[in-house]
Amino acid sequence: MHSAGEVLDWLKVGNARYCSDQNSARPNHDLRQELTGGQSPHAIILGCADSRVPPEMIFDCTLGELFVIRIAGNGPTTEAIASIEYAVEVLNTPLVVVMGHTQCGALTAAVNYHLSGQELPGHLTELVEPMKLAVDFAQQQNSGDLVDQAIRGHVAMTAKKLRETEPLLAPAVRKKRVQIVGGIYHLDSGQVEFFDAPTVV
Repeated sequence: MHSAGEVLDWLKVGNARYCSDQNSARPNHDLRQELTGGQSPHAIILGCADSRVPPEMIFDCTLGELFVIRIAGNGPTTEAIASIEYAVEVLNTPLVVVMGHTQCGALTAAVNYHLSGQELPGHLTELVEPMKLAVDFAQQQNSGDLVDQAIRGHVAMTAKKLRETEPLLAPAVRKKRVQIVGGIYHLDSGQVEFFDAPTVV
């Protein structure tokens, strides 16, 4: 089993290949057959549902290497947290990456909703309502685009919440069984900018 630090370095190397158009990961018949016996993913990615942000491609990974949870706005829903708990407790995955991205539609909608009261259709209000803290964080910053700051704040707050979630994740963090970090995927360059959540908020 690899350490969280080793896995993070591995993700960075894979992302560098992706940024330079050198992707090499390819699933094949033998790998598919091997994985019928179980999975042992190296990292958990809580990412956005945006079609431009597929973690497996961004980190140049193949089948079985990433445990991916995707939801618009990469928020810590009950289902997302339970999925992460499963991967940490049952699969012993040592690293969680909360990965937001530039030009996120969910965070843009959250900023518009919380600042202007703009009505949203269907269940979208329920999606963006919990993002108010990220919008508040963005408004407190002295520089940068409001949406960009909200994206960064939301990633950091989500990672912080996961670190403090009882009864499984918080003890795992304290025992150093799992590391939880934040990241921002930049649509223009393809690069993932990693940061340690507690230093941001």
